Amino acid sequence: MASRARRRVQGLTADPEADVNHQREVVEAFLAAARGGDFEALLSVLDLGAQRTAAYRAELHDRLAG
Repeated sequence: MASRARRRVQGLTADPEADVNHQREVVEAFLAAARGGDFEALLSVLDLGAQRTAAYRAELHDRLAG
């Protein structure tokens, strides 16, 4: 959703079919990570900003727990 909003703000047109395909890829990677722990596959399809946020939260969690 964020990438779609970013395209709207930047005035770019989105290819609806490409967006659906990417969403399907992200969902499949999420399910694989949830079921089998394949988090590398999930990270490979996430936006870099999402990866940074996830890494920051994991680091913060480790600091608070440790």
